[in-house]
Amino acid sequence: MDLYLILPLALTALALIFGLVAGVIARAKGQPFAPYFLLGFFLPLVGIIVAALAGRAAPGLTKGGAAKGCVYCGARLKPADLECRRCGRAQPVMPHTTAAAWEQAKADDEVARWADKNAQG
Repeated sequence: MDLYLILPLALTALALIFGLVAGVIARAKGQPFAPYFLLGFFLPLVGIIVAALAGRAAPGLTKGGAAKGCVYCGARLKPADLECRRCGRAQPVMPHTTAAAWEQAKADDEVARWADKNAQG
């Protein structure tokens, strides 16, 4: 084979390996994979160094950490927070809720408000 064909393929394969290594290191720390993969692909050693030096993602604010928002002002909260740091209001506690259970609770609350409003009126 011609050297002009092998060299670009080898460099591309090497860049892919560096990108994968940087992405896997970042993912192990709870950081997103794609930005570190791209950094490792285009700047191989820099991507791995940055991924290795990156801190762990804050618990509760990652995609898998199930971050929640304040029901009054919408500020992002950690799952363990019982009161909002922005507005200071206590948060309703609903242990082990699923998205479907949360939607049902909101629907039940709306029905109760509608019934109270019509009973008064």
